[in-house]
Amino acid sequence: MKWMSELFQRKQPELYVLKQLRIALCLTIGNLTVGYTTGWATSIIPKLKDPLQTSLTYLILDKDGYTMIRVMVFGAILGSLISGFTANRVGRKPCLIFTSSLNILGYSIMANAVDVATMSVGRFIAGMAAGSIAVVNVVYLGEIASPEIRGAILAMGGIMHVFGSLLVCSLGPYVCVGVGCVHVCVLCYVPESPVYQVMKGKHNEARLTLHDLGKTGNIDEELNLICKLSEEALIPKTRDDRGLVKRLLLKLERKNIRGFFITTVLLCLQAGGGRVAVVYFATHIFKSSWSSVDPDVGNVVLGLTELCGVIMTPMLVERCGRRIMLMLSLGFCCLITTVLGTYFYLEVNNFMIIKSIKWLPIFLLMLFLFSYNFGIGIVPNILSSEMFSAPFRSTCCSISMSLAWIVLLYSCNIESIITAIFTDGLFFICAGANAMGVSTIKNKAPICVTPKAIAVYSTTA
Repeated sequence: MKWMSELFQRKQPELYVLKQLRIALCLTIGNLTVGYTTGWATSIIPKLKDPLQTSLTYLILDKDGYTMIRVMVFGAILGSLISGFTANRVGRKPCLIFTSSLNILGYSIMANAVDVATMSVGRFIAGMAAGSIAVVNVVYLGEIASPEIRGAILAMGGIMHVFGSLLVCSLGPYVCVGVGCVHVCVLCYVPESPVYQVMKGKHNEARLTLHDLGKTGNIDEELNLICKLSEEALIPKTRDDRGLVKRLLLKLERKNIRGFFITTVLLCLQAGGGRVAVVYFATHIFKSSWSSVDPDVGNVVLGLTELCGVIMTPMLVERCGRRIMLMLSLGFCCLITTVLGTYFYLEVNNFMIIKSIKWLPIFLLMLFLFSYNFGIGIVPNILSSEMFSAPFRSTCCSISMSLAWIVLLYSCNIESIITAIFTDGLFFICAGANAMGVSTIKNKAPICVTPKAIAVYSTTA
């Protein structure tokens, strides 16, 4: 009869799951705009070079396209750094409303741009909004979600991110203005993070927020836990407690330093582990394999492949654990980039076998994007929300993600890298980076593998 009692006990949480999913859906519209911004260049820059499709008064050059990519990444770096501090000052919700409004402004400028300079200004503002939303959403979702569904809810952000990159390929370059307006409207109806409210001493508001999140059965227990985690960083005024607090701060500092190292390494692997190289060569691969395929159709095919991979994450992240998914994802990415490097080496040196395996790179391309997105593409963002104590979560996430954006900025100089080390060398370096990631996760990184372990790690580490 024990299994029957467990079954009845599991029916009650469905209400809080639905409430948290509803709020998460409202928040992850922001991730859709982030995906839209990062995927904008792949689809729109080729059109700005086409006299029949450009919206500018002249055709842009290759250097103009790279400029628009770089200014967006610079904006994302700045937005990430600023949002980490402002989210602790003014709150998660106001910060998101402001940055979403900033996103609307950026795309409004881009929609009315007639030259590269104006377009670049809009891209910079949209990049600031993207970097800020990416940080605050990870923090916000991690703080409102219950531990047993936190991984799945954070994975929703990855799904919306990929969906946003599909949206720009299928519906055009400036639909994000309407999406941003919807985002601002729905944000007005979501609650503030209970962790932020506790940090500011608003315990009654935090109690109401926990009730809105469906945590009606254990509000006092949840509130006490949030208070404990939030007040660990506060130094009391009495001298008698200072020794205890110093030990707590040392313990807290070690935990956050360890979490910062893990998440930064994983986020940098996410940015520079080979996805930029694979997408960069996608057009070449499509032309050599499917010469009749339109570039936009090819981008949609790639987006759908990524979407298939990212949909797997919510279903597996709570069952398999973070460590296993990361090792599988990075292991497959390492293998695929090694084979791609070998293929391009054979192609450059005119080996005859290449003519009989023209289909291979497009198969590897899709397999890489699938493998990347079910693991390393999303799980580092999940861990960013789980590896830090409440008072330091926002700041640590912002710095980690800013460093990842810097790696992405370097990866955008892919033509200079290819000139220095050739195409095959680029893929072999990506393979080596993924192999080092597998080794680090297996031997060094103390990554929790289950939601229960995550909860224990958060309270005892």
